[in-house]
Amino acid sequence: MAWSVSWFRHVILAILLLFAFSTALSIPDERLQGDALARPVLGRRHALDLYTPELNSTDGLLGRAPNIRPIPSAADDVWNRATDKGKLLECWMKDPSAAGALGTSKWNDYNALKEWGWIESTTTLYGGERSPGFSDILGPFGDDDWTNENKVVKFEHKGQHPDQEVTQPDGSRRTVSYPPTNAVYENKLYPGRGVIIAEWNWNPQVMIKDEQTSKGGDWDPDTMRQPDLFQMSDFWWLMWKKYTTSAQRSALRAIAKHNIVNEPTQQVIARALKQQWPDENEPSLGRAPVWPGKVFTPDMEGFAPLLGINSIWGVPWFLIQHHGDGGLGRLEVKKITVFVDTVSPVFYQPSAIVEVGAVED
Repeated sequence: MAWSVSWFRHVILAILLLFAFSTALSIPDERLQGDALARPVLGRRHALDLYTPELNSTDGLLGRAPNIRPIPSAADDVWNRATDKGKLLECWMKDPSAAGALGTSKWNDYNALKEWGWIESTTTLYGGERSPGFSDILGPFGDDDWTNENKVVKFEHKGQHPDQEVTQPDGSRRTVSYPPTNAVYENKLYPGRGVIIAEWNWNPQVMIKDEQTSKGGDWDPDTMRQPDLFQMSDFWWLMWKKYTTSAQRSALRAIAKHNIVNEPTQQVIARALKQQWPDENEPSLGRAPVWPGKVFTPDMEGFAPLLGINSIWGVPWFLIQHHGDGGLGRLEVKKITVFVDTVSPVFYQPSAIVEVGAVED
């Protein structure tokens, strides 16, 4: 009798499973294109794959998902400010001495990172990149590339600089502290390829603004400060200087920014794309296309504002401030390529590859 009950249960379970499977197969194709249905069943990444019939193809998405959102253009004040900043940086890259005292950074000692509370964790990086754009700029990897020189360098602001007395704007003196901000800078270094990839970077200002520091919502701007050493350009220099030979150091070819989420940056990119390629599908919506993306050169109107936006201006600043004394030499930005790894109506995070080369006198 026990065997009979067990057999009966198995039969009922098989019937239920068959019914569920046949019901799923009967769902119309248009329902399977909805992310609300696909994501719970397949997971986020696989849900997005429903929109792309071919790797790196946008035709399927634009044809089947007409509700893909356009990216708003930057307002005139944001655009003009970025343009002015970009043009100034262009001049200073050609002649860093024109920047005066600003043209040189005081940060040259790697030990200063630890002093200001930055905790390093570095791992060896083998192989290449999944992003099509980054893979192309790096080139193919062979057996001779399995070395220990490629690195993932991560800094977390978990330590604390000793309190010190500072001068206030009104001339008075006050003791301030430097609590851990939980900021994170994670970058990939390819010394032999001349490439830096900025992968995951959240600076102290963002963490303070979002109340994500060790103090949470109790950050007191009158008595607390972010670390003095916080500029991304200085981190790039200190990492690049430590993990490269002198020959590799000046052979820098590109700095890439992966998955840009800063909205003002996205909006400047959107305006530049719309102005330069108004009749093309993605650019006319303010969206960077998949690799090979769209390339901006110094002769284009959109080049200067791109150079001056939040997510990119650190690159020319890096070149300007660290050009001398065994540094990078005189380098300037030659072109900026914007692209996305894949097209999605769910999220939009463009990447940028900023290629550099020697200044031509």
